[in-house]
Amino acid sequence: MYLLKPILATTRKLLLLFLLCTCTVSLAQGKASDRKALKAKTAMIKASGGEKALNAINLFSYSILKTSYGTDTITTRTDYILDLSRQYVEEKQFTDIDSTIRWTDATGAWIILNGNKSKLPEDEIKRLQRILLTNFISMLKNDALEYVYKESTSYKGKTVDIIKVYTPSRQNLVLDLFIDSENGQILTSSKPDPETGKYSYYADELDYQHIGEGVKFPLVYQVWIGGKIVTEGRFMDVVVRK
Repeated sequence: MYLLKPILATTRKLLLLFLLCTCTVSLAQGKASDRKALKAKTAMIKASGGEKALNAINLFSYSILKTSYGTDTITTRTDYILDLSRQYVEEKQFTDIDSTIRWTDATGAWIILNGNKSKLPEDEIKRLQRILLTNFISMLKNDALEYVYKESTSYKGKTVDIIKVYTPSRQNLVLDLFIDSENGQILTSSKPDPETGKYSYYADELDYQHIGEGVKFPLVYQVWIGGKIVTEGRFMDVVVRK
């Protein structure tokens, strides 16, 4: 019994030392990951025109000419107005005979269909809110978002850093951005499967252009599934205002 006491004391000291070393290593790795995430975010902001230019933008309006490829090729046009200061989103879709207007802000959400106004369904509200949240201008302006470095890899021949972006409060946004390590531009984005961690699609960002007020933005996106392009969207009539 007397021999056992010093052995137990030594064991406890070794265990404490091991836990201390493990915590130190984990803390160091966490700080390194935080630095890489911050570096990638800073590079994205710079590639988009800089923090001053982005923070000055309050209104972003545009049209998207969307082509869906499948059995039939279908092209549609949708107009958007994003008021970043009021958290207002308006979407207007056109057909040959009518138009549908949906909008949401801090006071509510509505739809006008065939001239009749009604409340917007919850799933449609969330969809419009995601448009505002995932737009790169509003995303980079949003200080509530968390950025986590995942890994460095390659995408279509370019070296990229994968950064997970999410909202910590409700976890309603989880998006992985693939950042070009050379110029900070977002090459593509996707959402990993929660069980496998694999990506089922890639939303490529192309044709970065200056769109006004010092801001640079990708005017073309392409959605790829299984190595095939399924959707292409082109931004038209883009307007940004302070």
